[in-house]
Amino acid sequence: MVVIDCIETETAILELRDGYLYAAFKEDAIVELEHVIANKEAREKLQQGKKALILGDIRKMWHISKAAQDYLASKEVTNLNIAMAILTSSLMTVLIANFFIKFKKPAAPTKMFKSEEKAIKWLLSFKQ
Repeated sequence: MVVIDCIETETAILELRDGYLYAAFKEDAIVELEHVIANKEAREKLQQGKKALILGDIRKMWHISKAAQDYLASKEVTNLNIAMAILTSSLMTVLIANFFIKFKKPAAPTKMFKSEEKAIKWLLSFKQ
């Protein structure tokens, strides 16, 4: 069996780290529904049917469509999550994360952070 621990898609790099899955969106990524579907398929390969803690790094993302956000918040995607921390930096990414958390209401616990260290600490508190 081949063990995969990192997959690059058109808009993101996904890698298994110690205890969580790190999903970093690429510089100036414009994320549409088809990108989120591709990222979900990559996650399924990495997670091998298991739920995971997710560290979503959107600090370099430029835009995410409504359809992509809706799909990310759907049970089809959130059923893959134990919890998700979203890393932000700019006002734009803070607004994207706040909108996603408050209005899309993902089923798994989801919280926004500016500090990667604090995000990881929060995520690992859910480790089973």
